[in-house]
Amino acid sequence: MRLGYFKRALLVVLILIFTCVFSASAVLLETTVSGEVTKINEADNVIKLHTNEVWNGESWVMYSVTSLDKQDLTGSVPDGDIFDYLQTGDIIQGTFTGDEVSTVIFVTVARVERPDSSSRYLSDSWGDPSLLVSPVFNNFKISYEMTADCNECTGSVCTADSSDVSVSQGWQGQNYLTETTMVPGEKYIFTSPEGCQSELAVTFVEGQASADVCSRALVEGPQPFSDFAIHVVQKGTETGVTVTPSSTITETVTTSATKQPEATQSPGFSVAVVVIGIMAALCLRK
Repeated sequence: MRLGYFKRALLVVLILIFTCVFSASAVLLETTVSGEVTKINEADNVIKLHTNEVWNGESWVMYSVTSLDKQDLTGSVPDGDIFDYLQTGDIIQGTFTGDEVSTVIFVTVARVERPDSSSRYLSDSWGDPSLLVSPVFNNFKISYEMTADCNECTGSVCTADSSDVSVSQGWQGQNYLTETTMVPGEKYIFTSPEGCQSELAVTFVEGQASADVCSRALVEGPQPFSDFAIHVVQKGTETGVTVTPSSTITETVTTSATKQPEATQSPGFSVAVVVIGIMAALCLRK
């Protein structure tokens, strides 16, 4: 009787291990790094980056104390607009998927201003803004929600036919919110309140949404990423559809519009927790 119980417990552990490993393999690992652009190859749509720091989910740490294999990374960029702004010697933050064995795929690239200062900020970004780490200049924050075209799905992702975009800007307990719906290829200028001399130029290049919203079943596979070209510009210098702040929120916004990447957790940790829990249950039954 006791042997049968242990066999059943072992079977549960094996099933949980398989589930954890399978689920982890379905999601592309994300790594966020910061460093200096050493080479730009517009013809091949790639840049080369000398990595100095890596984001661990809570803070920036020196490359030398991380497990990355290569300090010099060559990566494809999410948007050709980047070559009109980026130069060698610029400091950037970039998030790539997969590993750094060969050419990585950057899903977000952002240019850093005042990189040697404790108040470093971003002036331009390309790719998915939900992965930005440092704040955008003048405390602009952008978030979005994609609307999936359920007739254009491949595996776990669908093409987005529109995006509900929210841009907020706040200081001293006041936050100014602007919201609008954008379609691919559309450009909006999000203006600031009086007294602020900058505004945010946002182009919605293309987007992806999870296929889960189009199907009752959970679809395993890569997570969706979207592409926005975002630039902090001086007021009146950019043309496009102008959107003014629609409301003023006097309390502090508690939900950050730019998501900081979570530290990647290996499936082994989850499995260990499960195993410890089962072993504790077995001990209590003795």
